Amino acid sequence: MVLPLLVLTTFGVFGLPQQLGNQHVEPPATTERLAGQIAVAPVREVHAHSVVLDRPGAPIEVDVNDATPICVAGHVGKLSELRAGQRVRISYDAVDGPPRANWIQVLPQPGSSP
Repeated sequence: MVLPLLVLTTFGVFGLPQQLGNQHVEPPATTERLAGQIAVAPVREVHAHSVVLDRPGAPIEVDVNDATPICVAGHVGKLSELRAGQRVRISYDAVDGPPRANWIQVLPQPGSSP
């Protein structure tokens, strides 16, 4: 029970969506300029400063910087911990340039325990 609370607390610190009771808090609705997009997709490739997601239609490359919070198995991780094939939930903005990650959360693999 301590781990889920710790994860939600960590997410709250970084501004990730949090669960408050039965209510799920999401970022505000998006604009035409693709601000605050949320995607759930498998990782196709990981580069030094970006991650490529396998999206229907076409892959999308999202820039990641050192300040981007990445949650891996309940702890704050690094881009180098991401692997091709992992499913991630990612918030990104595509305003005035290439998509930039706000945060990344690695999702549990289907059939694995949290």
